[in-house]
Amino acid sequence: MMGGVQELDLLDAFMRVFQRGSMTAAAADLGVSQPALTDRISRLEARLGVRLFERSRRGTRPTVHAERLATSVGEPLSRLREVMRPPSEPAPVSGLLRLGGPAELMALRVLPALAPLLGAGLRVDIRLGQAHELLAALAPTVPPVSVRASVTSPTLAAPVAAGPAVGAAGSSPGTAPVVSSPVAEPATTSSGPVHRLSPMASSFPERSASGLAPAPIPSPAGPGSELDLVISAVRPKLPGITAVPLVDEEFVLVGTASHARSIDPAELANDPVAALAHLPLVAYGVDLPIVRRYWLTLFGRRPPNRVALTVPDLRAVLAAVTAGTGISVLPRYIACPALEAASVQVLHRGEELPLNTVYLACRTGEELSQPLGAVRERLLRAAGDWGTL
Repeated sequence: MMGGVQELDLLDAFMRVFQRGSMTAAAADLGVSQPALTDRISRLEARLGVRLFERSRRGTRPTVHAERLATSVGEPLSRLREVMRPPSEPAPVSGLLRLGGPAELMALRVLPALAPLLGAGLRVDIRLGQAHELLAALAPTVPPVSVRASVTSPTLAAPVAAGPAVGAAGSSPGTAPVVSSPVAEPATTSSGPVHRLSPMASSFPERSASGLAPAPIPSPAGPGSELDLVISAVRPKLPGITAVPLVDEEFVLVGTASHARSIDPAELANDPVAALAHLPLVAYGVDLPIVRRYWLTLFGRRPPNRVALTVPDLRAVLAAVTAGTGISVLPRYIACPALEAASVQVLHRGEELPLNTVYLACRTGEELSQPLGAVRERLLRAAGDWGTL
């Protein structure tokens, strides 16, 4: 039976290594030497009687036992860090902030983090939705410019669908902001190559129906823009918007125990697409924005599976998977309660982590304006405690 402050230190060390995927990086976070951290992990493994990590050239990989332990202790440890933080009264913040973001992250992480500011006099109006819609509502005014173009063969630019997706490469909170920049190249972390699923870019039709002139960029009017701050699951690329990485989401393929028993382990190792093809899918949208990118990134092919249900709420996706409707890909923090309760299982464990970077975006030049600056700072600090979601 484990108990006491020393055991909490061991569990905290374990979570740091689990989240960072590297003994070196975790030791730097904790301010201890790498041998000291390795000793803590060894002591925890000895107490639990299981091996938690496998060392390889790509970094430190968690075992099945480590994944189970992280599911059990990750959230309680995060809450404990918040409770043990030295008490400090938030500076009085007043006024109105219009904040947009995905419903799931808002409910499970953002609103609890903002509670101290809300109690100190701040009012926040929340708008929930998909990234491309929210970023358009954030964008500064771009006056329509009439441009005549000579077109020999009028065509229409094919619009690209938008939605929550496993997205662009990013970095840890607090790094230099991204200002209307292109999608980053694949990243390499201390734990080795990290698979980041290609973002679903938000786009608008680039030409009028006649093909003779560009359509105006649809954006809110001037200071009357509809939002002040947006939490975006895709990297913002609209002009006049500055964004910094907020947090990384880790995605897992989940299903029930019955689903797991129907999968041939040997076939899953050799041809995962074929091994999973008989299982119906539960997806966030009709274009399978998260599931499809998981398949393409890790398997190199689109899922051939039958789609049983689409529902634009990841918590509802989890409920459907738990009920046995089908399998799906979810951020680990959303699947965590069901994994802990053994209602669902991780069906596939790839060698590389499928991650998505979530961004915090505002209009360029307004980063320090209040109350936006206080909310932005609060969220970036809180995200440091969240680790990889």
